Parts: sequence; C-alpha cells; structure tokens
Amino acid sequence: MWNRAVDSLEEVAGGLRRRLPGTTLGTHTPVAPPRGVPPGTSHRPDPAAVRAADRQPVGRTDRSRRLLLIGNYGNGNVGDDAILTQVTPEALRRGKVTVVSRHPDRISALDLGVDSVTMVSTSALRAFFRSDTFVVGGGGMFGRGLPRLVACLPFVLLAASMMGKDVELRSIGAYPDMPAPVAWALRRLVRRAQHVSARDAASVDALGGPDHVTLVRDPAWGLEPAAREVVDAVLSDAGVRPGRPMIAVSLKPGAGARAEQRCLAEVAEALDLWAGAGGGEILFLSFSDIGDYHLGAEFTDHDLGVMLRKKMVHGGQVRFIGPGLHPAVMLGIVQRCSGVVAMRLHAQIFALAVDRPVYGLSFEAKCDELLASVGVPPVRPEEVSADDLAVWLERVAPPQPAC
Repeated sequence: MWNRAVDSLEEVAGGLRRRLPGTTLGTHTPVAPPRGVPPGTSHRPDPAAVRAADRQPVGRTDRSRRLLLIGNYGNGNVGDDAILTQVTPEALRRGKVTVVSRHPDRISALDLGVDSVTMVSTSALRAFFRSDTFVVGGGGMFGRGLPRLVACLPFVLLAASMMGKDVELRSIGAYPDMPAPVAWALRRLVRRAQHVSARDAASVDALGGPDHVTLVRDPAWGLEPAAREVVDAVLSDAGVRPGRPMIAVSLKPGAGARAEQRCLAEVAEALDLWAGAGGGEILFLSFSDIGDYHLGAEFTDHDLGVMLRKKMVHGGQVRFIGPGLHPAVMLGIVQRCSGVVAMRLHAQIFALAVDRPVYGLSFEAKCDELLASVGVPPVRPEEVSADDLAVWLERVAPPQPAC
C-alpha cells in the first residue's frame, strides 16, 4: 500500500519537474546519511562533539538559497521556540529563511530576522515551491495523537525530495507510538535526506537506528538567559517578592488521570511543608499554552497549576509564570530559582543548562534518558512521595523562619 503511495508521489514529482522549467527543481541525487553512534557504544556522546556535529553545514550553502523551517514553532510552546532560536542562526548563514507557523506574529515577536508564513495558506504553498532546502527542526513532533498536518508532513517531504529539494531532519523527536504509516514514511525519508539527527536514543531507534541517524543534544541547550532586568520585570509583574528563595514547578498533562491526581496531591503537600516553614516563593512555570497532541488543546500546564494551588494550604504563595514568555526569559527565571520540580523536558533542560538542581518527574522515555544521563533518578508521577520531595526542597532551598 505504502509503496504504491510513494510511486504516486514520484509520478507527481516528475510531473512538477516537467511543468516548472527554469525553477530550482532538478533530479535528486541521494547523499549518504551521516553515520551515527557506532553499535555497542553509549548513546550519550561528549556534549561538545554533539553540538559540533549538528551545527556542521551540510549540502549546498550559498547565500542565495532559500530555506524553509518547519516545526511546532510559534504555537505557544516555550521549548519549541527555544529550539527555533538555536536552529535559525545556522540557517541564516546558509541563505534566506522562512518559518512555517500557525501564528506568524509570534515568530516575528522572537525577532530572529526571518520571514514567517501561516501553515496552511497560499504564502506557505508559494514558499514550498520556491525553497531549495526544507529543515524540520527539533521537538517531539512524531508520536501518538499527532495532528493530521504533522502526520502528512513526512509524505510532503518525500514529495519535496523527489522534486529535487534538499531535506534535513535536525534534532528530531520521533517515538515508537507514532502511527505506523507515519513511521514508514519517516524511515523512507531518512534514507533520502541530506542530514538526519535525533535528540534521544528512542528517536534514533524509531528513525532507523544509529547507522542512519546521528544522536545530538536538544538545540535548547545552547540558549542564553535574558538580561537580569528583563527577568526582574517579569517576576515583579507576577507578584514575586524580591529577596526570597524561589522554587519552580513545571508540570504537564499526559501522565493519566490517576497518576496526575496522585502527583498533584503529593507535590502540593511537599510544597505546603516547605512554604509553611518559611520556604519562600513558588513559581509555577507554564511552558505551553495548549495541551499535548493526544489530549486536545484545552487542558494545559496552567490548568494543572490551578489544580495544584487549590490543593495547597499555602496556595496563595504560588505565582504563575507564562505561558507566552520568550524562551530566554523563561531560562533567566529558572536561573534565579534554587531548584526546579520539573516534568516537562525543556524545564529539565533549562534547569540543567544553568546548573540548577532538578527533581525529575517523568512518564516519557525522552525525560528518562535525559535524567539518567546526568545521574538524576526519574520519579514516576504516581510514585511521588511528599516526604521525599519535602526533604529535597529543604536541602536545595532551606526554609527561613521569621525571627
């Protein structure tokens, strides 16, 4: 069935090449994919080597080229926007860059020096045909419950490759629970792409293994925090009192109703113990303003924060940060905290990037792998202990009882 689909794509691509003389479309010559981590070796290579591997330019790099960046960009997710800020500079060195987004105005607000077009529009279609290189950059795009447009993306990129365009998959997250047709198309695409890298071992395996995919760190590791005065202004607007220890909390939907309720109850009790002893400020970080793919857009990080606050005796000490912050500002806020209780991958990455202690909650393989790589035991949401978390909080941010 899928072979017939690809044969049809090849016929369409051939027709487009014949009907569009004088364009950059040409005969595609596959380039051997870069080698990944050799079999039998660690899936966690040296960080410096990893960064260099993914930032190395590939394919044609003249400044006259047009690159189309595709990802979950400008869609209310701080982590994905952090990835974009790191992918863009290298892309701009290679040519003119256009970003596809559901909300082009949010891309403009990041001030990256790129053009942006609405995902489904005549402008996006025009950018598709004009672009020489397609770069799909980062994020856990391919997993269970992915939207229809994302499910179609590997097939669209296959067609682009057959039309003679370069395709690069950079720091991709792709997981075994993605639909079978999407997995099939992605693996076919991997063998045609000019560059393929994934941000965790599970994604390397899902895309075809280390012989075809290079393991790299998530691009968000390269982000720099915003200036102190900018961070101070955001904290002040959120009602944070200066001069007090701060603990950040980042939760996300998706662990399952029973696990979420257990996690919320235990985290609330631990925070109450810490706050009641004079702990300080509690910052609830909303890394996304929409729900994850398989949950629908309605149930968000902020909703979990509201539920957490309601379960707390000292819920009045919870300050909400985000959503909608520039990634550098969110990183600067994390840097100011004494520790981070983190379930979202990018909350964990942000904390580790600025050397802040992490209490790692995890129900996903990508978080398990990250936490294990830095020696932090992942804690399942349904197994959180208020007593254990309270001890951790007291250690990283000792309470300051009133005199």
